Amino acid sequence: MHSLSPAEVRPTTGLNVVKRLRETRNLSPNERLKTLKTNVKPSEHPQLDIIEALWIEGKRATEIVQYLSDNDLDPVNVKSLAKYGQRKWSGSTKLATADTDLDSLKETLAELEDAGLQIGKVALSSREGYVWEKQDGVNVQVKKTTTGRTIEILTDSSPTLERAALPEINVESVKRGEKAKGIGLAISMPDMQIGYFRDHHGNYTTLQDERVLDVTHQIMLDLQRDEGIDTVVMQGDNGDFAEFGKYPIQVGYTGNTQMTIDRIGTEAATVRTILEDNGEIIYLPGNHEARLEKVLVDKVPSLVGISRAGSDQPVLGLDYLCRFDEYNVTYIDGYPTNEFWANEGLQFIHGSTVKSAKGATAAAMLPKGHSVVYGHIHRQELVWGVTASRSGSENIFAGSAGTACKITGEVPSFRGGITSRGGPATKQGLEDWQQGLMVIYYEKDGTKAWPEMVTVHNGETIFRGKRYVSTVDSEGNKI
Repeated sequence: MHSLSPAEVRPTTGLNVVKRLRETRNLSPNERLKTLKTNVKPSEHPQLDIIEALWIEGKRATEIVQYLSDNDLDPVNVKSLAKYGQRKWSGSTKLATADTDLDSLKETLAELEDAGLQIGKVALSSREGYVWEKQDGVNVQVKKTTTGRTIEILTDSSPTLERAALPEINVESVKRGEKAKGIGLAISMPDMQIGYFRDHHGNYTTLQDERVLDVTHQIMLDLQRDEGIDTVVMQGDNGDFAEFGKYPIQVGYTGNTQMTIDRIGTEAATVRTILEDNGEIIYLPGNHEARLEKVLVDKVPSLVGISRAGSDQPVLGLDYLCRFDEYNVTYIDGYPTNEFWANEGLQFIHGSTVKSAKGATAAAMLPKGHSVVYGHIHRQELVWGVTASRSGSENIFAGSAGTACKITGEVPSFRGGITSRGGPATKQGLEDWQQGLMVIYYEKDGTKAWPEMVTVHNGETIFRGKRYVSTVDSEGNKI
């Protein structure tokens, strides 16, 4: 197909055609059209490729006829061309009348109707685009704005169609720093597995990956500044408490409980600092936090629930030990039945279900009939489903944000090994776990929720087009 440069296509000349029609006022519609008639068929025209290119570029029959005349090319029957172009390349003929005043436009419309032509629509147009211009002997692209008025003419062969009315579209304008009215924002922080291992030299290694927590804090700072965070759920197993667990450990995992409690406390303090006095922090203890209570029940049951004189708060409870009251953290104990509901259809739990197949745990959660965010499995999963009732249906999801712990063997598990030095045998790809967090929007007074998964890998992620890179190494040392 012949490609036309802007310089090859002359300005619209539709008014010239109208002028010729004016000169034949006393003729019938058919006779008027005969003034533009020639015996050359469009399909047999020697410059058919040029005609097609002009049509596709937005020119219509009358303009193309004038273009052919201006460039001393073979003429063509304007009516036949209109029909042929509609059949082959579009559904209508457009007569463009650039920069025509309204009075002239009205007169033009009247005369076109008198000529027996059916008007489809009249449109005012203004568009920006780039054209090639020669400047100092060099072709360059120049941005130009073109305006005009377009009269769409339906040819005899083009049926009049009833067009479906476009619905009115109302989009709520949300300024930066705001969320849509009635929408809350929640952050899921599951399975930090905070803990420490002390090697034979006395050096400490963290079980949590401080890079993940640092990236999480950065994202939370941006969300808090831009939109405001309503809820942060620290979703269980935030402390590993390896020395009280069921997996084989060495002496290096013991004697570090106080450090774990201190670090959980500083994490709660950090989140509160980010949220300032706004937003709630929910702590859902999981099976690892339950290890502390199990030790008390098994070894010294008389100390279970012991509290200060005149107080109901157990002094050996994790919420008291981590000073959650000072950081305004809501502690919901009672694993595995503890839960938090952000709205009537969005549930947060730590979870106790683990399926081996990828996504299978999420699928097992869907029969709950509502959306649920869970932890426990250290894998990122997100599965959608539909819950139905007599009144209608609703999309629901089940998902896990993964973990913030190290995934190379530092955390005791059935896959882990112990070296002759008594430390964890680390290996890349040892655990089929993914690090990250989840951002969830939800109706404050409804049931709907919309999750966004954030995956952190090697201390960095891309979230909403922005790159977040940890400012610390995996141990928490400044980079």
